[in-house]
Formats: sequence, C-alpha cells, structure tokens
Amino acid sequence: MTLENTTSRGSQAPDSALENTGDAPKRRPGRVPVSLPDVFAAVLGDYTANLAKAPLSAQTRRTYV
Repeated sequence: MTLENTTSRGSQAPDSALENTGDAPKRRPGRVPVSLPDVFAAVLGDYTANLAKAPLSAQTRRTYV
C-alpha cells in the first residue's frame, strides 16, 4: 500500500505545490489586538494593576489578562 498517487499525469506548475515553499510572513501567534472602549480599558487597567500584586508567575499574569 502506498500513500502517493501512482498515476502520472505530467508535472505540476511550480506554484501549485501542496507544501509551502516560500517564507511565511512573520507574525505573532494569537489573536489580533482589539481597541477597547474607554470604560472597559479602565476596568482592564485596574484588573492588570491588581493582578501585578498577586503572587503569580509572569506567564500566569499574561494569560489572565
């Protein structure tokens, strides 16, 4: 049993490969940041300030925010 198609129909165009052959754009993983309304930004700021005082690791604080 083989995993590849055994019939030959000629070569593919270079830009039709199934794999990425070029460099992927450099972007950070995760969601794109969104703008918060001022009311919510103030609440998040207070939460972040209080969270900074908690005995948690930096990774945990970042995850909670």
